[in-house]
Amino acid sequence: MATTQIIKPVTVLSKLTTSETCTTVAETAIGSGTLVPNGVNVGDYITISGRGYFRTNGGSQTVEMTVLIDGTSVATTGAVTLQNISTAETFEYEVIARVTAVGASGGLLVSAKVVSVKETSGTVDWTGEITDSAADTVDFTSTNGVTVGVGFLWGAAHASNTLTVTHQMVTIC
Repeated sequence: MATTQIIKPVTVLSKLTTSETCTTVAETAIGSGTLVPNGVNVGDYITISGRGYFRTNGGSQTVEMTVLIDGTSVATTGAVTLQNISTAETFEYEVIARVTAVGASGGLLVSAKVVSVKETSGTVDWTGEITDSAADTVDFTSTNGVTVGVGFLWGAAHASNTLTVTHQMVTIC
């Protein structure tokens, strides 16, 4: 007996259309996607992926990536120490969140990684990871929908500390 495979299409919730830059110790939200009310099922995946570049003013600067649900941080890489990078260094990130429950007491289990690779040598410059041990509670019934995205913040403010996201896409499947 043959089995039928049902493939759920990927829906793009948002695409970054202009670059967004973080230069402060205040969390800067980078483009987000909005889920329609009751628009997910248990087992759906929400993916946020992006690329960009950064510069620092000296050694021991830190940067942090957070996963934001309706503007609230639900998971973070913690402070990641960077090298002194006076010329632009690229980085990329991916967040994968699995819907574990739906409704007003819905849940998202988040896993994420941000990494920068030195272009000159190919070695990893810095990396930060997030692995939730328990699902974050999310009200998927909100009449305004639920926004999902990422944010970045610096450990210290300095004019030379810049992090710019040039590409980002939020999808659900």
